[in-house]
Amino acid sequence: MKKLIVISANYIMRSLFLLVSLIIVWSILFNWSIYYSTDYYLNILGVIGIIVLLIGILYLTRKMKGSYFIGLLLLIAFSVQLFWIIYSKVEPISDFSYMLNGAKHLANGNFQAVKADDYFFWYTTQLGYPVFEALIIKFSSGSLITLQLMNSLFILGTIYLIYDSGKNCINEQAGRIASLFYASYIGLFIMVPVLTNQHSSAFFIFLGLRLLIHPNFKRTLWMRGLVGLCLAVGNILYPIGILFLISIFLYIVFYMGISEGGISVIDKLKSIGMVIGVYLLTLFVFSVALLGLGISNHSIQHYDNNWKFVLGLNQETNGQYSLTDFETLLPSYLARDEEEHTKIEKKLIQERLNQPKEVVELIVNKTLYMWGMPNDSYKYANIYPSEKKTIEAVKVPYVRIESSQYFVISLFMLLSGVCLLVTARNLTNNKLNLYTIAMLGGFLIYFIIEIQVRYRYFFIPMMCLLASYSFSLLSDRVSKRLSK
Repeated sequence: MKKLIVISANYIMRSLFLLVSLIIVWSILFNWSIYYSTDYYLNILGVIGIIVLLIGILYLTRKMKGSYFIGLLLLIAFSVQLFWIIYSKVEPISDFSYMLNGAKHLANGNFQAVKADDYFFWYTTQLGYPVFEALIIKFSSGSLITLQLMNSLFILGTIYLIYDSGKNCINEQAGRIASLFYASYIGLFIMVPVLTNQHSSAFFIFLGLRLLIHPNFKRTLWMRGLVGLCLAVGNILYPIGILFLISIFLYIVFYMGISEGGISVIDKLKSIGMVIGVYLLTLFVFSVALLGLGISNHSIQHYDNNWKFVLGLNQETNGQYSLTDFETLLPSYLARDEEEHTKIEKKLIQERLNQPKEVVELIVNKTLYMWGMPNDSYKYANIYPSEKKTIEAVKVPYVRIESSQYFVISLFMLLSGVCLLVTARNLTNNKLNLYTIAMLGGFLIYFIIEIQVRYRYFFIPMMCLLASYSFSLLSDRVSKRLSK
């Protein structure tokens, strides 16, 4: 009976993942039909070229030891990233600028300036990264390039984790493919010098996920605690930990240890309890530290959560940022009147939810944009005039190439979805279920909250990892034919 429940859950989860993968591929093609209608063939050529190039690299390095392969890949990635950091001369904008200013105040010991900042009053969850930046500034020259180099190191760490996770979940070939996908992704490369909290947070999140699928996780309490610690640090740097915490909970309940004969309910409860316990304890300790030092008015969990829903349900802006909504809430924002602020937000949310047909249409439009729109990282890297229309920006070569890369990753993720569904009854590749659950959760949450293309950041590593499964099957077949 227990096995039947797990198999049924496996079929449902993998069917949903296949559906989501299909929607993502369709969303990309839909946007291509709008933005590349006159020269669609260039994107197709890009897709073919990328696939051939990747297979060629894998074939030429097939006899190279795994440690040499990932070492060489990291060296090349760092060299290219270092060049881009020096060449691009990116200056922080938007939220990144607020966080850097906060970090400078913290580094100078001016805690009151941070506490008095309206931005950090309403978004205390954003204080984690300025604290990290402040430590780097305090113990270094304080130059932007030092912080940007830290970005590069975190990205290199994530590349390695993707390689190691692919190797552990599938095989060596898949690990190489996943790391190649990720390391060469132009959308990531362009964001290297941008002082976003996503780089550091992603490293700790994926470190936590990697430790979760490590054999010692089921044997030792300290490993379970370390997973909770990594997720908490990742969440402190960028508030997305809850998504992965829920994914871990579902993975442990349904899939952990299934292929090895299963683990006891007591062990599962211990694992869940330890992960969640350390996660919450870490957030609590950090919050107490912020309050004790006089840096913040609230705990780290304080966030204007309704704001994300106000924006996400705005039909006029397709679920994106709305200046009109901001102006509506500005008086209560400046007055720090939380009661009035929340009252206005709830009213806006209720009004928008009272139009079910429009909400459904909005969800469709948001999905097409969020998962199918060409990358817009050029806006944050200051390498293309932000005032230019999107129809012009997507024609820039690196944006077009990135769009082809993203399609290749999404296409092979779809093919992996087919393979995973076919093998669902056998309960194989269960470790990949951890990432498919997280993908499903991320896909669903953006139905109702604010969207931006850059919010895909945390899902690209998972997409690369999942895509590597089917790509490794294709690559193996091609390599065998070439070797004959």
